[in-house]
Amino acid sequence: LKYRAKMAQVRREARLQRQSTYRESPRYTWVSFLQERAEDGDQEALKKLRGRAFGLAWKGGNAIRGEDDAPAAGQHRIENRLIDSVTKKGTIIDSVGKDAVRDDGESFRINRNADLETAIVALQIAQKRFGNCLRIDGDRQLRALMVEAAVAGKLRITFSDPSLEVKRKAQMQQQTHNPTRQQRDRI
Repeated sequence: LKYRAKMAQVRREARLQRQSTYRESPRYTWVSFLQERAEDGDQEALKKLRGRAFGLAWKGGNAIRGEDDAPAAGQHRIENRLIDSVTKKGTIIDSVGKDAVRDDGESFRINRNADLETAIVALQIAQKRFGNCLRIDGDRQLRALMVEAAVAGKLRITFSDPSLEVKRKAQMQQQTHNPTRQQRDRI
């Protein structure tokens, strides 16, 4: 009985808030409201946006995921950065330099022509969310960029794809055996 009364009260409050919002801005839709709340960091609004877009999102292309589509460990954002925008499907878009990192909740996506800085940041936040073993889906250019970023950023990650992991280890070995000019000057 208490539950029903509480739910009725919540519905009344939501209806009043919705009516007030529609009076102030008649073109303001439920999706717009959720997008605005998600941009302010409301995880429930983000979850609702992503839930309503279930099955609509395109899952192809360049992406960084956890191994075997492991569920996300939590919501991790790019540190010290504000959300640029949230799409109607619930994809968070954050700017990194001149590029963007897109977070659809299941993976991180970067532009095809992203630079090394963007790749390093994308790997860092993917590592925080998915753990140390990451799966890279995409073309050869992205896969090579991710290996280079993992080495340049000195990230303690592994790739689920054995060929990428072999390339990462080889580049790490090469980097330790062939110090850069700055490293040689310090020695």
